[in-house]
Amino acid sequence: MTMTLPDLHRPHSPLARPILRVLVWLILIVFMAPLGAWGQEGVNVNLSQGPPVVPYQKLFFYSGSNLTYICMTTSPGRQTSTFTISSATSATPAVFTSTSHGFFVTGPGALGRPKVTISGAPTAWAAINGTWILSAVDANTFQLLSPTTGTAFDGVGIAAWSGTATVTTNAPRTTLNIWAIQRLTYDGFSNLITLTWALGPQGLTSSLCTDPTAATIEYR
Repeated sequence: MTMTLPDLHRPHSPLARPILRVLVWLILIVFMAPLGAWGQEGVNVNLSQGPPVVPYQKLFFYSGSNLTYICMTTSPGRQTSTFTISSATSATPAVFTSTSHGFFVTGPGALGRPKVTISGAPTAWAAINGTWILSAVDANTFQLLSPTTGTAFDGVGIAAWSGTATVTTNAPRTTLNIWAIQRLTYDGFSNLITLTWALGPQGLTSSLCTDPTAATIEYR
């Protein structure tokens, strides 16, 4: 007795077409899957306890015990900004003044210690030209810490400040239109009832974080 097997190489074979379809689909899956991954921006889920792909700085504002506003932006920021030092104290440590410098302060100590670069300081204060870690004292003043030792700059014995100096940084400042602001509202029993976002002049990530409670901010 002779058994004839189907010829898979012939187009009219009843098994050839299904097998070819399976092979084609397998090839598409193998080659198209990486393309889908490449088309994504960053990683949607952080599967480890390591740092996020895109780090964010977040500022939290409370009313009593309720969290009411969150400002967030990428850190370091995507843009470089400058501001001016107008005065300094000849003391230990030296305290520098720049009105509304934009680095968030929460009472004793500042949130974060951003890296800054100073240029154009008066001759007597030329030693501050260079890169420092800024430690905010309040909304208008700060100290400069050595990036290697953490020691604050000592102004004792230096002549009185005269003139200005320029501070450059890519750290996020509350006075820049780079923030997304989330507003949280509660009912009379402190139950969270809504989450809305501030609409800045150029979208959801273009607000100032100087006063998220301002009545002029539109939330959606």
